[in-house]
Amino acid sequence: MFLCRCDCGKTCVVRGPNLRSGGTRSCGCLASEVTKERNKKHGFASRNKRERLHRVWEGIKERTTNPRHKSYKHYGARGISMCDLWLNDYPAFRSWARKNGYDENAKRGDCTIDRIDNNKGYSPENCRIANLFDQANNTRKNIIIKYSGKNLSVSQWARETKLKRSTIRNRLSRGWSVEQTLTTPVP
Repeated sequence: MFLCRCDCGKTCVVRGPNLRSGGTRSCGCLASEVTKERNKKHGFASRNKRERLHRVWEGIKERTTNPRHKSYKHYGARGISMCDLWLNDYPAFRSWARKNGYDENAKRGDCTIDRIDNNKGYSPENCRIANLFDQANNTRKNIIIKYSGKNLSVSQWARETKLKRSTIRNRLSRGWSVEQTLTTPVP
């Protein structure tokens, strides 16, 4: 056993074979620095914890490229892809998100990546920062109701008319006209 002084100034006890073979090259600070640098370069991590936006980027990448991902059938299999600029360059994705209003400290659900046209992929031209309500109203499963010059989902009309979503859906399923559905007050 040898008492050694590291280049950083700390002392540590090292076994002779590890010292001779080069297995120990520092007190541990070298590995810590290498890990910090690698995390910073690839995941913008602090204390070995990746940024939330990095996890979002990885999720988009997985569901658009990995056939084994549970949501691939709704994304990659439908032809939804991630643009080449973002696919292999997290810093480019991060830069776009921040310039367009992404807030890492926002409450979960208040700041999400949303595709403007759900039949197109993830790219700077087709993405925006949105909250979960706006994102939920921008899915291909939504029923869009056209009335009075507006095209809104059932949820959006419910907000606007102060009617319950279920009331709007039930009225429409019973054959009410759109005008009757949206303008008749609930007794």
